[in-house]
Amino acid sequence: MSGHPEGKPFSLSTYNNHKCRCDECREAAMEYQRNKRQEYSEQVHPEGESISLTTYRNGCRCGGCRGTAREYHRRERERRRARKEEREARGAVHPEGKPFSLSTYNNHNCRCVDCREAALEYQRRRRAKRKGYGVPEKGSLLDEILTPTGIDHGTMRGYRTQGCRCEACRAANREYQRGARARAALTWAILPESQQHGTDNAYTNYGCRCGPCRAAATAQRRRVRERARAQRREET
Repeated sequence: MSGHPEGKPFSLSTYNNHKCRCDECREAAMEYQRNKRQEYSEQVHPEGESISLTTYRNGCRCGGCRGTAREYHRRERERRRARKEEREARGAVHPEGKPFSLSTYNNHNCRCVDCREAALEYQRRRRAKRKGYGVPEKGSLLDEILTPTGIDHGTMRGYRTQGCRCEACRAANREYQRGARARAALTWAILPESQQHGTDNAYTNYGCRCGPCRAAATAQRRRVRERARAQRREET
């Protein structure tokens, strides 16, 4: 039995927040659990609602919804554990010809020591910038980690094709997107007669947002994602 904190009541709060394990606080915690179980056992499932995780999240604590929630969380833990093991097994060896960078960590699922360190440094830098602690100066070791070699920095090719997220490539992407939005604003819904609707070109370059053009753009982006996934599977 541990000593009770001086000046604190014998309660569930002292048991949880002050880690007191004296007999009185233990009894208060057990009494709370008994009351909660009694409350749950008396709760009636809402009429017309299915026994599901959604109903549990909306406040139902009947036996069926609680069992559904437990099963869901068990499957989520197994899924996360399996994904973690898969990433560790796949990222044990650094991809040949790829730089040790945040881009390789994200796009190629590399979990070697150098790429993990690059990802950690990137997160530290983001937190420091967001909280106003300052950002490491250009030319520092951190800047070298976040700016891998062998990439066309400061270009859309470096940002989009090579996956670099250094400050120069991010600035190039921002400038490109700003110009694209300006072009779309000038040509919004003004489509030349020579250009047909229902194409990705009309959606991207002419700013048309009709139903067929939106569907064509969605299909094009889906094809790009599938090609990227296939390429990553071949590399691994």
